[in-house]
Amino acid sequence: IPHTKFICRPNSKMSYSNVGYAFLALAMSRAANTPYIKLITEKIFIPLKMNNTYFEVPESKLNYLADGTCDVGMFNHKNTKVPKKEHKGIGNNLPSGGIYSTASDLTKFLTVLMGTSKQKIISDTSLRLMQKGIMKYPDAIRRTFKDVEYGLGTVVYHLDNDVTVFAHSGSLPGYWTTYAFDNKKKIAVLIMLNYDKHLDNEGTVVKILNQL
Repeated sequence: IPHTKFICRPNSKMSYSNVGYAFLALAMSRAANTPYIKLITEKIFIPLKMNNTYFEVPESKLNYLADGTCDVGMFNHKNTKVPKKEHKGIGNNLPSGGIYSTASDLTKFLTVLMGTSKQKIISDTSLRLMQKGIMKYPDAIRRTFKDVEYGLGTVVYHLDNDVTVFAHSGSLPGYWTTYAFDNKKKIAVLIMLNYDKHLDNEGTVVKILNQL
């Protein structure tokens, strides 16, 4: 970290960074005086009854875990060895990734983001702040849509029909998860893949949501 440099001036350009989220988690942990994993478990997983969401899958649940398939960088198509190695230690995947979950559990989390959950784990003010565009997304992504901005952990898509939807996606070797939701219609689309080919999964899910 002491030798790390900024690639641009603050607030001048959007560039996603796993390390940035690591700093955020460290700040959260210190402010709450609680280890990150314990903090997320107590503030999110337990209140929302996300009973099949883990930082480390219990041995009794391993048989239910989908086998991941790699197709990135130097790895050959249908490489399943690399994803299996990832299960042995989440390490630097936290907090930018490394959480195991199910479609049912993530749906509970999505209801919070849409403001329809009965469990109040985040204030309305914080939700609005998360969903406010702060920085323009790179041109390669924006050119497919009217405009795309990055909020606080949320990607804000402004569509041609004057609809605004919110999305986020992430991947680890062998896995890819993407969701998008429409706050006005109160609907969401969630796709979980055990295949990590870097296609425009997020943009595709946004387009599917816009057709509903």
